[in-house]
Amino acid sequence: MSARLDRRFAMLQQEGRAGLLAFVTAGDPDRDGCLELLRGLPAAGADIIELGLPSKNPWLDGPVIKGAHQRAVAAGGDAHMALDLVRAFRETNQGTPVVAMGYADTLHRHTLNRFFADAAEAGVDAALIVDATGDDWRAWRGQARDHGIPLIPIAHAEDGELGWMRDTFEADGFVYAVASPGKSGGAAPDVAEVAARLQRLRRVTDLPVVCGFGIRSVETAGALAREADGLAVGTAIAERLVPGQGSIPGALAFVTEISGAMREAGGPKAT
Repeated sequence: MSARLDRRFAMLQQEGRAGLLAFVTAGDPDRDGCLELLRGLPAAGADIIELGLPSKNPWLDGPVIKGAHQRAVAAGGDAHMALDLVRAFRETNQGTPVVAMGYADTLHRHTLNRFFADAAEAGVDAALIVDATGDDWRAWRGQARDHGIPLIPIAHAEDGELGWMRDTFEADGFVYAVASPGKSGGAAPDVAEVAARLQRLRRVTDLPVVCGFGIRSVETAGALAREADGLAVGTAIAERLVPGQGSIPGALAFVTEISGAMREAGGPKAT
């Protein structure tokens, strides 16, 4: 695990609460606005930042995040811009972990062999490739590890214990557990079902467990904060950045609201 991630999850455990992972797409609503948002997220209550690498084909994302990718690409967003934003963020913040989250096509356009080296130099703490599977994922994990970047395993409900054990074996960082099937921003997860699944997942890994997909409301976040070590929230933030409908202050205010609900709920029952 990277030093920043290690310290952050240790702090969260000590404080007895789940962490908020705030997802934003690099370049949304534009380059300068995104940097303003990134710099405001820690004070608003984000414990970890997930920075989306802009993609021309974000096929796993629902319409809201897809719109964020489209705005970012239109603003010239790509993996290079994302890493430049991390470098600028690190000028004023050395403590908040940043996870680069994206699709394999974006990394290939950057040139995969260079991405992890450039990410480490920029100040990225981990990477999550949402559509990486099988042998590709394991090969990329080795390349990432060569540069000190944990490649985060994804636990899908349908994989079961054997799949989770395979993907988390010798992994580091944390495990990203998909809370709700389908695309990002979909139906709210069944909290009881997710809680039971996380208990099973914890039997095969000692890594912190983060839940994402479908966590859009303060109520859902408050309930799941008692089950997971962290919650990833993206669609509800992106909704508040849509031109003509939202604003950066509005997005930050929502982060403060949902972070407050998570802190009030307390931490996971099992660690």
